[in-house]
Amino acid sequence: MRETRVEDLKLNTGVPADAFTLTFPPGMEVFEQDFGFRRVPLEEVGGIVGYQPLVPTELPAGFELAEVAVSRQGSPTGPEAGNPPVGMVVSQSYRRGLDQFIVTSRPVGDDPSIWDDPLASGEGFIDRPERITISSGALAGHQGELLIEPLAVPHVWVIADDLVVTVSGDLDRADLLEVVGSLR
Repeated sequence: MRETRVEDLKLNTGVPADAFTLTFPPGMEVFEQDFGFRRVPLEEVGGIVGYQPLVPTELPAGFELAEVAVSRQGSPTGPEAGNPPVGMVVSQSYRRGLDQFIVTSRPVGDDPSIWDDPLASGEGFIDRPERITISSGALAGHQGELLIEPLAVPHVWVIADDLVVTVSGDLDRADLLEVVGSLR
């Protein structure tokens, strides 16, 4: 059993400008990686990526849209990074305090059959997803997979027409299905 606790949390306190400045020792090689995500207003996303993202119309209690980001470049996802590195990714982050869930969409590319779970647990772990059929919303009738296991982020992923869609984060099974079913 595990418990996470936050004590003496202070909100909206001033932070010195250099609080997040890192100084590396001389001669140390620093690895940087930029996945290309940039924050944008939701209404501008379609013009940037060339498609309208699916947006949830039902949110679990207390969640609000916190951030939308797009990346024109792609990076591999899935077990052993086996999915194609397609670009034009949309990421919508919804928050309720420290809780977060994310809705992503990306073009499926030339061959939908080569896709595997973008958020799988990873190499050496065997996931046992539940096969589901989405019953409502823009994804109604599509098959997907729901995964809630100790070593994975709880999530649903679906290949729908030309998009790969994921809903992942601090949600239980019922909330995941509610959000997926409300995508429009």
